[in-house]
Amino acid sequence: MKFSGQTILITGATSGIGYALAEEFLAAGNNILACGRRADRLEALRKKHPEILCMPCDVTCAEDRERLFTWAKEHRANALFNNAGIQRNVDFKKGLEDFNNPRELTVNTESVILLTALFVPYLMTLEKAFIFTTTSGLTYMRETRANVPMYLVSKAAIHSFTVLLRCQLSGTGVRVMEVVPPIVDTEFNPEGRALRKMENRGIPAEQFAKYVMEGLESGLETIFAKDEDYPRTLDLRGII
Repeated sequence: MKFSGQTILITGATSGIGYALAEEFLAAGNNILACGRRADRLEALRKKHPEILCMPCDVTCAEDRERLFTWAKEHRANALFNNAGIQRNVDFKKGLEDFNNPRELTVNTESVILLTALFVPYLMTLEKAFIFTTTSGLTYMRETRANVPMYLVSKAAIHSFTVLLRCQLSGTGVRVMEVVPPIVDTEFNPEGRALRKMENRGIPAEQFAKYVMEGLESGLETIFAKDEDYPRTLDLRGII
């Protein structure tokens, strides 16, 4: 089934996966509402795609979330794509010295849950609605990336939240989907990637956005990339 004709609010839409998703959904015939913290990036997106409506927003700010929700309702959004996220290296051997900015939990977990809570009652009034969460293939790996512990904790929490939300909304008109990226070539955590001397920068964001669309059109609730795009330590059996 072709996924088109929806009005989708995408957080973190100014770069990486969010930007690629905005372009992919737009090309498929959907209406896009884009939000992000960087007004200049939003303006660049709007200039490239004038049909995309843009709003600066910090999803960690309660007032911004309320404004975003009101704006999305005014434009009759029927899909929320929780994509905004950050990642940083944290070394607990250094104690609090290296853990002086716990924004991963705020951005990746708390803001997703609170923004979703704002939207759910409204989305339930619609005939058809969607909630997406972006987690991470790293949370499914047997050999994990210990250098980004709080990122993995935050994404594992959102995986659990997505499963539980799907259970709660069963029987309503709201579908809940989890999008699970592999390593994707984006601006994500450039300092950490440099420290790891990371040679494999991952698949292009545009390629993963196409996988997301293919998964939606196939009716999947949990959308992975293809097996070969993941490290060999990821076992997808029993997960998909």
